[in-house]
Amino acid sequence: MAPKDTPVNPDAEQAILRRQVLILVIIVAVAGLGWGIFSLGQDRGWGNPDRAVRTKLDQAQQAFVERRLDRAVSLYKTILERYPNHELATQALTSLATAYEEAGRLDEAISAYRQLLARLGGESSKADLRAFTSLQVAKLQEEERQFAQALSGYQSVSRDFPRTDWAGEALQGQGKVYQDQGQYQQAISAYGEVIKALPKGFLAAEAQGSIGECYESMSQTAKAMQAYQKVIDDYPQAVWDQAQARLDALRAAAPIKAKHSKKQRQAP
Repeated sequence: MAPKDTPVNPDAEQAILRRQVLILVIIVAVAGLGWGIFSLGQDRGWGNPDRAVRTKLDQAQQAFVERRLDRAVSLYKTILERYPNHELATQALTSLATAYEEAGRLDEAISAYRQLLARLGGESSKADLRAFTSLQVAKLQEEERQFAQALSGYQSVSRDFPRTDWAGEALQGQGKVYQDQGQYQQAISAYGEVIKALPKGFLAAEAQGSIGECYESMSQTAKAMQAYQKVIDDYPQAVWDQAQARLDALRAAAPIKAKHSKKQRQAP
């Protein structure tokens, strides 16, 4: 006789299924817990603050290079919140301000730079970084059209850090603030100080070109042409296409103006 089929026990099948599901849930939970522990260890440097800071700095800098600025900001802020006294916290704060600036979050950038100034205090060994930071604050204030604050900031850099590389840029900034406000004579004086302080440098050439722009804005064409020509004559090592272009444009316009003026004089 053929063997009879063993009857199926529905309860036993459900018990097996429940056991398999439970095992799967346990495996997933254990894997998740393991990954969580690993991620936390990575995030905290496995109990080593120095490793944690350096890892996050590397991650933030990579995010910055890839233009994932929000991610970079988040990582820099995490370093400052968790490890405010670490030796690399100053670097993280500087980078945070730069990331804000690159993201167009200028008010937050100004705030971060000011925090950096407070952190640096009056340390003479940090004079160069203090000068740079103060200059960045002034530049951002100028960009925000906070002209009075920007001018004060530039003046303080020129006064307090005269022997740093940033003093010339601060003088240049003063000229730009005046020029942006249409105070052309003050701008010309400030640009003249740049040329006097750094007669052979790039900033001097740029300042001389800006003097030409000021004279042009004041409709003093002859003086503008002289200023642009001086850029070309005194700084031949640089390529000053803009100065040459403005000079050519003014020269081309001069005969037209002279002809128009002559017709006016001949009119009855």
